Parts: sequence; structure tokens; C-alpha cells
Amino acid sequence: IKGEGTIQGNDSKAVIVNAGTDTVAIVGGQINGYKGISTERGIIKVLGGTINTTDYAIYNGSTGEIYVLGGTITSQDNSIHNNSTGSVVISGTGNVTGVKAVFNKDAGIITVAENAKLTGTVEGSKMSETGKVIVKGGTVDGKIDGIYIREKYRIRCYNCDDSYISLEMKGKKGDLTYKRRDLISKEEYLL
Repeated sequence: IKGEGTIQGNDSKAVIVNAGTDTVAIVGGQINGYKGISTERGIIKVLGGTINTTDYAIYNGSTGEIYVLGGTITSQDNSIHNNSTGSVVISGTGNVTGVKAVFNKDAGIITVAENAKLTGTVEGSKMSETGKVIVKGGTVDGKIDGIYIREKYRIRCYNCDDSYISLEMKGKKGDLTYKRRDLISKEEYLL
């Protein structure tokens, strides 16, 4: 879907349904409706444009893949609902807002990277050891909740002294919390 046009849904069904394994790409324009885009095994790529919904904006019912690399997704409920083992990548300039920006119900993997911005709760399944939310960059303005395995990374330098730069990882697996710190050189940091 390209351009500046608008697709308007008028009932409780998804505005766009990707029933096969094809790719649906949103490059511009606007999608408005009670529900937005739904897939089971296909690929959904949002590169630009706007999706505004009351219920989910993007729903992945099974093994599908969702890529939000740009554009704005807004919902009054779950903006992105990953229901099974599928994957969701939010990066680039993607902007996702909802009561739950992302809901990962089962064993899927959610990755937030680069300059992506999520506003609202990021929630995962407490029941699945394989379900993950990985935050490699970007901004999550809201609570990260219910994630069985969670890892956060940061690079630290103290008192503007670049002779001591550390790469830190803080992780959580169930109720167990763990930390790791490794020193890196200025050259490694600049890579």
C-alpha cells in the first residue's frame, strides 16, 4: 500500500487479512478501523504511513513475521498482538503506541532496536521459556512485564573517562536476576 490514500474499515473485522504466506507492505497512507492487519503465516512490513485502530493494529496469529521499520501504529488496546511463535521486529523509525504497545502471548520473539519508539506496556508470556522480548536500542516508554527471559544491554563510561568503558548486561530468567560486565576498548566502542 503506497501513497496518501486512506483505507477505512467499517465493522469488527480486520481491514487487511493476509491469509497466505505472502508479504503485505505498508509504505504510506492511512489505515483506520476497529482492527487493522491480520496474518497467520505471512509477512507484514510497515515502512511508513499510519495505522489507527480501536482493537489490535497488527495481529500475528501463528508463525508470521511482522516488521515495523517506520510509520506510526496507534491502538486503544494492543497495538501489536503476537499470538503464537511468530516474530516481531520494531526498528528504524517505527513508532508504536497502545495500552499494550506489544503483547507476546506465547513463544514468539519481539525485538526492539535502533530508533524505534514504543509507548505503552510491552508484555510477554510468563508461561513460555522460549518467548523473548529483546531491547537492543530504541525507547520503551512503559512497563516491560511478564517476560520469562529478559536481557538489557548498555555501554557505560564514568566521569567522561574513555579508558574505562564497560558493556553491561542485566538479565532475568523467571524470578532469577543476573548481571554481567565486560570492559571494552574505545576502539571496540567506536565499531
